[in-house]
Amino acid sequence: MNRKTKLVMAGLMLAASAAQAVDISYSNTVSTAEIIGAGDRLMQRDGKTATITDGGSIAITSESTAASWIGQSGVGEIIIDGGALSASNGNNFAIGNGSPGNGTIDLRAGTLTVESTGTIIIGRDKGTGVIIIRGGVAALNQQPVFDTHASNLGFGSIDFADKIGGGTSDGTLTISGVDSAYYEALYAGGDLTYNGDNSTYSFSDVFSVIGETLSALPPPQTFAIITPSTTSGYAPLDVVFHGTNSFSAGTITSYSWTFGDGNTASGVVVTNTYSTTNAYTAWLTITDDLGNTASNSVDITVEFQPLELVATATPTSGEVPLDVVFDASASVPSGVGSISSYSWTFGDGNSDSGAIVSNTYDSVGVYTSEVVIADSNGFSATNTFVIDVVPVRFVDFTTQQSGTTGSDAFPAEFTPVSTNDLANADQTTFLSIVDNNGGIVVAQVANINDGATGTSANDGNQVVLEAEDSFTITFDTSVNTQGYDITNINTYAAWNPGAGGRSSQGYDVTLTFMDDSTLLISSGTYEANNPASSWTAVYMTPMADNDVIASGVKAITFSNFDEYANGSTQTDVIAYREFDVLGTPTGSGEIGDISYEVLPNGEGLVLSWLGILGVSYGVEATDNLVTTPWSTISSGLPSLGEVIYVTNSLTADQQFYRAYIEE
Repeated sequence: MNRKTKLVMAGLMLAASAAQAVDISYSNTVSTAEIIGAGDRLMQRDGKTATITDGGSIAITSESTAASWIGQSGVGEIIIDGGALSASNGNNFAIGNGSPGNGTIDLRAGTLTVESTGTIIIGRDKGTGVIIIRGGVAALNQQPVFDTHASNLGFGSIDFADKIGGGTSDGTLTISGVDSAYYEALYAGGDLTYNGDNSTYSFSDVFSVIGETLSALPPPQTFAIITPSTTSGYAPLDVVFHGTNSFSAGTITSYSWTFGDGNTASGVVVTNTYSTTNAYTAWLTITDDLGNTASNSVDITVEFQPLELVATATPTSGEVPLDVVFDASASVPSGVGSISSYSWTFGDGNSDSGAIVSNTYDSVGVYTSEVVIADSNGFSATNTFVIDVVPVRFVDFTTQQSGTTGSDAFPAEFTPVSTNDLANADQTTFLSIVDNNGGIVVAQVANINDGATGTSANDGNQVVLEAEDSFTITFDTSVNTQGYDITNINTYAAWNPGAGGRSSQGYDVTLTFMDDSTLLISSGTYEANNPASSWTAVYMTPMADNDVIASGVKAITFSNFDEYANGSTQTDVIAYREFDVLGTPTGSGEIGDISYEVLPNGEGLVLSWLGILGVSYGVEATDNLVTTPWSTISSGLPSLGEVIYVTNSLTADQQFYRAYIEE
């Protein structure tokens, strides 16, 4: 028997009683209750065998005075065949002690219970001890000690043996406080065996552990197991056969395959191609080195591949205009043929051919598209898709009332004039205004606009312009793409009445309107007069308020600053202090299915669209896209075919609008 390092308790000394114990042994059938009590001890030796049958028992009580021995310097055996052997004394319980000690407990049926003892010893001091479990229930209150006594080791084991008369052991062993790892270590070290052997099988082949309880399993038999990659499919069908899970008591030396179609192969993993529609039976035969053989089979069904249409439409719903991609490229021809044609109709009058096509639906509606494919074997297949094209579900657009360039009248992200540029030829006395709230200092001034329409700028916010100077205001048309209707252009200039004694002055400014930075719409020279005296600013309005000076304007150029109505010289003018441009978005347009029109001079906003039965709508407004919540100005549920009109005045607290429809 293979002996590896065992659980050893070095220098183990067996307890001795203070008084002389009475040795009790049995050499016959025990069919009644026997008690090893006070002053006695079990000493089963001298070749004696006791068989405990049904109704019989030997109980080693806590009053017994010394260790209990089975096989003490000789042969001793107790067979438990329906009865019970129990030990509950506080001394050692030993099986096989001293040469030529040979102790055996043969548990066939009944119970073996070892409770509170000093030590459970199996094989001590060159003695041989074994617990054979053929059936019944064995329960040990602690882990036994095998092969003990320092330099004179014994030989001990627990063996799950076949039942006398044939059959695998159906007994169990429970050792308190252990788990599967403990039993596996005993098996690896030779202290736990199966029919006296621990080399033919692995532990998991012959044992099962549940909690603290060990039980035996039937030993493995030779068995062929087939694992196919598939058992059915269309011709030609490739099947991979695995024999990997086959097992044997010995070592498998060959795997022989027949596939039912005349083909054969050998090996653990093989492949066969079934080319013809039919039902087949594949067989595997294995042989091991002990001469054992086993066979098994699996049924394979091979069918004719029909034409399979696989088509997708992406997406199948969305807002108008809707682009849809149709794809039937994954379709499979029948048999071993090929796809010969793809024919598409889209339900809107358009059609196409090809494995992958696309179509754009330009109108709201529900469409049924159809694809028909055909293959070289004469088969065809059809599939349809329902495409739901809906109106724009959310429209967000902006209209703006009159406001002053550079001031807070326009939110920054929608300011119609994003930059004011004053420039002259020598680039020495000009001001570039990016943000009127902060400003960028160029030359000697900080700003050219105090942010309020029609008021005098303070003396520190002014710039001197020469005759040849000019600057252009370019409007932001990212939202209002058609430009702006210009209603007011305001400029301010300051005079020193002490220069030449002038108390009333006038000046001309030439304005050029463009539909971009270069293309001229119109131009003209406008005059402003100052009826006041002393330091002040002239307020110039080219035309009366609410009149449109020019439409579709995307840029304005200011120039010709040396033209004075009364012929005075420029030295009489200290500086220009303010340039303001007021206007509204030009014209009308469409966003999705909603038409909009911005009325001139802040008169109002008109929205219109074709209502959808059962689909509600709403129009909301706000004065600030960041901090102010949207408020509803109109909502409703239209009737079939109703044209919805929403008209609203452009007020100071409604600069931004959005319209939506929702189901």
